[in-house]
Amino acid sequence: MPRSALETIRDWYRAARDLGHDPLHLEEIKQLGLSAKQANGNGFGLAPNLQQEMAQDLAQYQALQQRGEYVAQASQKILSVIGQTRGPHTQFRGKVYELKQTADRLTVRRVTPQPQTILEIAQGKIQRTVVTAEDCQRFQRFVQRLESDRVPTSTSAGLER
Repeated sequence: MPRSALETIRDWYRAARDLGHDPLHLEEIKQLGLSAKQANGNGFGLAPNLQQEMAQDLAQYQALQQRGEYVAQASQKILSVIGQTRGPHTQFRGKVYELKQTADRLTVRRVTPQPQTILEIAQGKIQRTVVTAEDCQRFQRFVQRLESDRVPTSTSAGLER
């Protein structure tokens, strides 16, 4: 099995986990990954029903990944404007979200009403995302507010005569 197929099974596992599939299903995917790794390209294949299940999960996961990518971009902007750098990381904590970035990792946590990591990116690749459409809207509004606060107005810039 080529490495790309093993990577696809790993992607399927991430997708199934973030989509909230039950632990038994996740264990089955994990076992498929281990079998694929052991086969090392020698005749390993997925049954058609598993291929279909994997394709459905990966397709559903696309929306979560797109929302995750949007929140990652918004987080970068927020951190660059108002993030506080402490040692090797930059962070920002608002009323609802906490953002933390190091050289190779970005973590976004929802702190209320129940703390939860909603996005984790390592080396530019999404490791976990459960970003909702509501999260995206909140980030969009916050970034818009940040941008409008930074636009100089005639009163804040002062008028030179």
